[in-house]
Amino acid sequence: MQQIYVASYFKSGYSRCMQYILDNLTHPKRKEIENRLEIIKFFDEFGSEATQRAFRKSRSTIYLWKQRLAKTGG
Repeated sequence: MQQIYVASYFKSGYSRCMQYILDNLTHPKRKEIENRLEIIKFFDEFGSEATQRAFRKSRSTIYLWKQRLAKTGG
């Protein structure tokens, strides 16, 4: 009986994992999200002045994106 419980647990866990992956791959704003992540990485590496020149995004906008990202768990 315990073996059936374990098998059903992993089956539902696998389904949830695959649904999560599918949702991320087919998200309607995927390109925008990837662009923002790239800007955040650039900001962390080169700082606010270079980011503002390269992407024309202010420091406050990037901090807002970072805050939202941390709030949702990444």
